Amino acid sequence: MEEEGAKGRRRRSRWAFRVGIGLTALTGLVLLAASPPTVSITTPQPLQKITGVYKIQAATIDDSGIQQTTFIIDGQPIQVQFEAIPLKSVRFKKLLMDIPALKTSSLKKGTSLTGYLYNYYAYWYSYRWSDGAHLITASVVDKANYLSQDSLYALSENSTHVDPQISTIVAEQSPLHLVVSGEDFLPGAQVFINRSVAPTTIVQSSSEIVVGGGSALLGLLPIGMPVPIAVVNPDGGGSGRYNFILSSSCPTISLSPGTLPNAVLGFSYDQTVSANGGAGPYTYAITSGDLPAGLSLSSTGQIAGAPFTTGTSSFAITATDMNGCAGTGNYSITVTVPPPTVMLIRKMGSPFRFVVTGTNLQDGIKVYISGTQWMDLAWKSTTKIVIKGGASLKALVPPNTPVTFTFINPDGGTATISNWSW
Repeated sequence: MEEEGAKGRRRRSRWAFRVGIGLTALTGLVLLAASPPTVSITTPQPLQKITGVYKIQAATIDDSGIQQTTFIIDGQPIQVQFEAIPLKSVRFKKLLMDIPALKTSSLKKGTSLTGYLYNYYAYWYSYRWSDGAHLITASVVDKANYLSQDSLYALSENSTHVDPQISTIVAEQSPLHLVVSGEDFLPGAQVFINRSVAPTTIVQSSSEIVVGGGSALLGLLPIGMPVPIAVVNPDGGGSGRYNFILSSSCPTISLSPGTLPNAVLGFSYDQTVSANGGAGPYTYAITSGDLPAGLSLSSTGQIAGAPFTTGTSSFAITATDMNGCAGTGNYSITVTVPPPTVMLIRKMGSPFRFVVTGTNLQDGIKVYISGTQWMDLAWKSTTKIVIKGGASLKALVPPNTPVTFTFINPDGGTATISNWSW
């Protein structure tokens, strides 16, 4: 770096960047048209300590070309615009002539590429910034006006401090929180988890910090995966990266009821599933299968709606408690057609017949008397049918003799009246 040429620029700005653009070749790159760019900060790593002048680097892939790149530290942007270098079915020999960086690549002669690939970087003069955690963001807008960003925290440390030290981190439940033990924690210290600030931080003493947040904290700590954690004091002193792994220690969570009642086509349905065994409140979701069409599950466990197709639907409901612990119940609901309803069978004479009144008595309904289908019917309406037959009907249904009537609608709905007599 040229210190003399940079003095004037440093007087006009709290920081300075020297930006360069490089190109990285990939073999067989295939990109879809008009898709957002991808951008990833490759250095530094999350919560890495930075001293002196540091080279921030990011990699970008895009299919339409980069329109604008912005480096941002703690909300202060430095904008860099440049001419994109396209790789649009360019033969390998031409690539070698135009782009020297490809001479050492693994591309074979005759290879064609499409898309745009970039490495870009900026020099951060970290000693001109206060010690402590700083949010670094790489922001890219492509020529299709799609925006992509990547962010992380880095720890600038150029002065002499008594750095806090982390010795152990223990996860405790109900609700989920972390107990960070160590030394030299100052009032107002912050805890950083990977690329984020911890939801809540309480400095209990110089040797203990409690990090809370419940479900929000769980979102930063995938179970079984190492996650870097650091403590930064108000004076800028920072601990090293502590890789913490949240292990699963969840209780058994069960759902009730064990089975759900069936539903009737077109009729309202309202049932509630509840969980127990974990730390409420719970959030409920369908995790496999599907509810009958027309029904839906709320996040509080209520299944409601009116089904509009028949059949049996099998599905699983998972309840997740405030600590991220979960339990699953397997269910099925069968949707049937609404049956006919028979309210009264009245015997009439001259000629001998039965008048049946009820609801949903469909045109084409079939009637069985003690297992024998009776064909002589007169359908009047959905609330009335007449079973005719005179002497033949009277012989089948003699007085003081219990019989069973079965009514079957064309859609399969069935009603049965047993032990009826006159």
